[in-house]
Amino acid sequence: MDRLSIRVGAILLLICSYPPLYAQENANGDKPLTTTSGTITPNPPVTGVGTAGRIPMRDTTSDIINSVMFQKASTIGISTTAPAATLDVNGKSDIRDTLTLFPKSTDNTLAVSGTAFKVSSTGLVTFISGQKFPGAGTITGITTAAGSGLAGGGTTGTLSLKVAAAGVTNAMLQNSKITLNANAAGGITEPGVMTLGGTSTIGLKACAAKQILQFSGTVWNCSNAGTGTISGITTASGSGLTGGGTSDTLNMAITAGGVTNTMLQHPSLTVTAGSGLSGGGTVALGSAVTLKNAGVLSVGAGSGIASTGGQNPTLAVDTSVVPTLAGINFFSGFSDFDGTEPGWEVEVSNAGAGERNYCIQHQFRPRPSYVVPYQQ
Repeated sequence: MDRLSIRVGAILLLICSYPPLYAQENANGDKPLTTTSGTITPNPPVTGVGTAGRIPMRDTTSDIINSVMFQKASTIGISTTAPAATLDVNGKSDIRDTLTLFPKSTDNTLAVSGTAFKVSSTGLVTFISGQKFPGAGTITGITTAAGSGLAGGGTTGTLSLKVAAAGVTNAMLQNSKITLNANAAGGITEPGVMTLGGTSTIGLKACAAKQILQFSGTVWNCSNAGTGTISGITTASGSGLTGGGTSDTLNMAITAGGVTNTMLQHPSLTVTAGSGLSGGGTVALGSAVTLKNAGVLSVGAGSGIASTGGQNPTLAVDTSVVPTLAGINFFSGFSDFDGTEPGWEVEVSNAGAGERNYCIQHQFRPRPSYVVPYQQ
């Protein structure tokens, strides 16, 4: 009971003491407040009225009125109290700088309500049906008159125009000429203005007979040809040259065989022995070098011949192709023909066993020669 009395008494004390405190704060609310860091002057009391949903604005430093912006849930309308999108502007708008749009996913970047016109999120433009573009002309044909420099044209279909061959004349060119001037050093004739297609002559500065153009270091001048102090040309023995003299026109020539190896930058060559050869080496021009056969590389054996191969092969009769002969073939019964015999014959004998012998006969009769085989 005592605790409850204490709590009720404290509450009543707080309630009774609050109005004087509020009155004192309100009385001092518009007065400057002095602190250790300086004097703070508070704003005057704010007055004004507003409408629910309207975003307020200050018309003076101490008064608040409704602005043209209206907020409904998470949408904001400008000059409308029924916004249909996150931002709904009712009226014309001016944008003084770049407008950058950030489409959401595949939503259109731009669309015109009530029409099919739109710009997709990738920038693809869809035009409305029957879209007409400004600048539609009334051209019915293109002709290319003589001297126009063009060829082609027509009145129907796809027209093709091109510059005619040699159709562009000098008169059509903004610049049809060039000017060639000599530099300050001179030395050449100046053709001046040269027209395209024209002919101009450029030459050396004209001098008197037997004079030459000589550069002084700054300009070209005509001057007499200088005379040298050479009194003669001799061709010493071993120089490789012939001719010379001390007067008139001199003829110089290389002596036949006069160029020696010592005068040559490359007086020798190298001979390298290839496969199957030996020898060679560096040889001076005019000298000799010897290459030797280092041995037979290989011998190929044909039909009826057997070979051991290598550089020193052994050759033999291939008995699987040519049967071995027991002895040497010989001829017998040969009759020399000297024009008096009625005929002649030759016997061919083989000493090998099992082989047949042959007799070749020729009779000077009205019948041909023939070969008669027989067994011994």
